[in-house]
Amino acid sequence: MPSPSDTTPGLTRRTVLHSAATVPFAASVVGVARAEPSGGPRIATLNLGLGVSLTPVLFAEDETQRRRVVGDLYESVHASDVPGRMAVLADELAATGADVVALQEAASVAADGVDSVDFLDELTQALDDTDEDYRVAAVSETTSVSLPGLVDGDETTVTLRDRDAILVREGVESTEIPNVTLDASLAVPLGEGGETVEISRGVAAAGVSVSGGPTFAVGSTHLERASSEIRTAQATELAAWADKRDGRVVVAGDVNATPDDEAYDTLAASLEPVSGDVGPTCCRSSDLTSGDLSRTVDHVFVRGFDGTDSTRFVTDDDLRIETPEGERWPSDHAGVVVNLDAVPLETASPSATPTPTVTTQSSPEPTTSSTPTENPTSPPTDGTSTSADAAGFGILASLVALVVAAVRARKHD
Repeated sequence: MPSPSDTTPGLTRRTVLHSAATVPFAASVVGVARAEPSGGPRIATLNLGLGVSLTPVLFAEDETQRRRVVGDLYESVHASDVPGRMAVLADELAATGADVVALQEAASVAADGVDSVDFLDELTQALDDTDEDYRVAAVSETTSVSLPGLVDGDETTVTLRDRDAILVREGVESTEIPNVTLDASLAVPLGEGGETVEISRGVAAAGVSVSGGPTFAVGSTHLERASSEIRTAQATELAAWADKRDGRVVVAGDVNATPDDEAYDTLAASLEPVSGDVGPTCCRSSDLTSGDLSRTVDHVFVRGFDGTDSTRFVTDDDLRIETPEGERWPSDHAGVVVNLDAVPLETASPSATPTPTVTTQSSPEPTTSSTPTENPTSPPTDGTSTSADAAGFGILASLVALVVAAVRARKHD
């Protein structure tokens, strides 16, 4: 059986240019009272949110302006007060009492010769200042994009890395499981010759045991927003990964799918959704200054557990922080937390799920492919809108915008 990457079409250049020119980024969440521990593991998932818009990158007309705008990206991330935002999110996570935390958009934005901004480092340092101790159990870097830029008047290279991660509370046992890069990916054309950059998605994975309970596999993931075909193919791979694992499994993350979406149904056919009707979790504006949550896309799926008492966090208006540009939410998503109780495992998987190939990989470098894309001037046929003004594109918008900037650089240089 062919893998999803063999059968899933990439987006066309025209569609990518349209979507990148109109996409935002964001993150949001709820205030939560300190949770009492349950008999089983308590699982949380949270998309940290980049917190800036990359749209200006698309309109640079020459090399000097491109470098200045790319530098502005780096400076805008700094201006969003990442340490302050991560401190609020750390307090919220600590208040949930979660034993295991699945993170998405745990990004890093770096510029040669100046300080980098590492969301995961800032969050873990902020967690150290709370009453709860957490450590990093797994990190999966899925995509990395670099462009020349000007920061403080000096030429440099700005690099944006997208990562998923898993944190565990101190005292929770964890073991390494190979991370996964999903084969189905967003193909971003770089020009007329059919060369593309792949915007990859994956799974950060770890084996976990809480308070002497059964060991289970945890996967943190962030599925594609721009194409329902690609997202469903990724969900099929993710379900196959879970089906191949022995014992109990937890998959948590921003799957960019609501319960009426095909990708959600694909996961629910193999795993049990347990986060329930917690309410909308996505998405505020890309700059985190406004917008309302309207869609539930952050979920927890399990095998070998029942779920109870699911709720949102990072949703209280009081969580907004002051920045020089005004108040901002700490993220464009709300988080989700749920209690799990172990139940007897069935002898067979809940359903027969196709088993596409998944690739185990760690921290991939940016990759290009010379394989031509189908219908290079036609939009996707799945009816998916890729308007960049629609909230929830998160780091995808950043990556696509940076890639499109590279396209423009090629055409002008």
